[in-house]
Order: sequence, then C-alpha cells, then structure tokens
Amino acid sequence: KVTGDAFKIAPGQGFFVKASSGGNFAIAESTQSHQTTDTFLRIESKPEITLNITNGELNRYAKIYFDNKASKSFDNGYDGETFNGVANAFDVFTQLLENNQGKNYQIQSLPNQDLEDMVIPVGIKAESGKEITFTADAFNLPDDIKVFLEDRNSNTFTRLDEANSKYTVTLNANTNGIGQFYLHTSKSALSTKNVPLNNISVYTINKSTLKIVGLSQGKSNINLYNVLGKKVLSTSFQSNGVQEISLPKLASGMYIVQVANETGKLNKKIVLE
Repeated sequence: KVTGDAFKIAPGQGFFVKASSGGNFAIAESTQSHQTTDTFLRIESKPEITLNITNGELNRYAKIYFDNKASKSFDNGYDGETFNGVANAFDVFTQLLENNQGKNYQIQSLPNQDLEDMVIPVGIKAESGKEITFTADAFNLPDDIKVFLEDRNSNTFTRLDEANSKYTVTLNANTNGIGQFYLHTSKSALSTKNVPLNNISVYTINKSTLKIVGLSQGKSNINLYNVLGKKVLSTSFQSNGVQEISLPKLASGMYIVQVANETGKLNKKIVLE
C-alpha cells in the first residue's frame, strides 16, 4: 500500500516499515482518526488495473493506478516496490515508463491521460516449465479503453479486461525480470507493428553495461554520442524486448543514446558516474 491509496490502518492490523536506517517509528496523533465504520484497507475509487498471475498453486498480482497527480517516473507515495522481506519464487511486477532504473514495482501510478500512448513493462519471477496464466481486473477505465497483454516471444496481443479472458504460457527457462510481457491500454486491437518507440527505457546497470527495455522484435541500431557530438559506440542487434549492450571504457559524464529501428528514431540521455 502507498499513500496514494488513501487507505487507513485499523487497530490490530499488522504492517511492515522499510527505512534507510534504524530508529524509532512514530505515528503522530495528528495522523490518527476515529471512524464509526470498518477502516480495513479503505481506498478511494480511481481508474486501475489489477494484473493477476497464477501457476495453479500460487497467486500474485500487481496494480496500476491512473492518477493525474502521478507521472511516468517514480512518484513517492504513489509507486511502491515489491516486498522483499521474505524469499519469493513467484511474482509479477511492473517497471517505470520513464527514468527506469530496473526496480520492480508492485504498485505503479501513471497519469490519467493519453492512456493509449503508454506501454507498461511487465515482469515475472517464475520457474522453468511452469504454466503461467494471466488475468486482469479493470475498474473505472474509460468505456472505450481495453486492456491488452503483449507477449513478444509469441508476437501476440490478448485482451484481458473481458469476462473470463486469460492468457496462458509455459516458460522455457527460469524467469526473473522484464522483456517478454507488456501491458497496453488501447481503444482497438494491436499488432507488433504499431508499438510506439517512445515507450522504451534506456539506463545503465553499471558503467560498463547499457540496458534497453521495451523494443519490439526486429533489427535495432544503437549509437552513443558524448556531449561534443562524437560517436563513441555504434552497434546493431535483433531485439526482443530487452537488450544489454557492453560499453567501452568511457569518461564520466552525460551521453546521448540514439535508438533506431523500422518504427523510427529516438534519443535518450544517460549519465555515467
């Protein structure tokens, strides 16, 4: 739960606190309230999607809220990372659309506008050979907006917001990350040829590795320029959602990553520490 949920904690209801350092955790009297009705996990109505997965034994979910107080980057109080206080071999999560740093979110809030322009990277953690089934619950979305799950390994789009709709896939390898699945909110059916290029994320894992997330299948070209406009890297590859690129030894500073494929060309800034 995040503060954007506007939920209340009832007496006797347990919770965890994540902090950057040890110390006392105080709940001020000014934040307390008295209710005459049940307060357990009360939330306000807002457009949202709950993406569910099951392997027949376990069930997990990730939530996406649409709120005009939120952005496509990290919003404190509106985006919440997955809980890692206990070991978990099965999970579903999303990653940020902008300024993605590879963190996994159980709750992500996005602007409640231009829904058709947003493509949400979906990640799962699951074992090889397991049959995974996706379903979705959509609430308070515009009447003409539909929810589709894209599988870039099979080049398919499956509508999930209809009654009894689902998508089932068997994993060929142990999976822990994003790249294969993406969530779309659209008025009409989709194809791999109309996935917008501006939804990709580009960030560094470390000073020697660049990661690109969200590319559709096909050949892509990458050029890297320093602030003086000098090309310091040029390479091409066959993409399928996620690609890691080894960087040459470079000085610290800002660089421009130029990504190009058959759908267009896009420039992204990165900073090497």
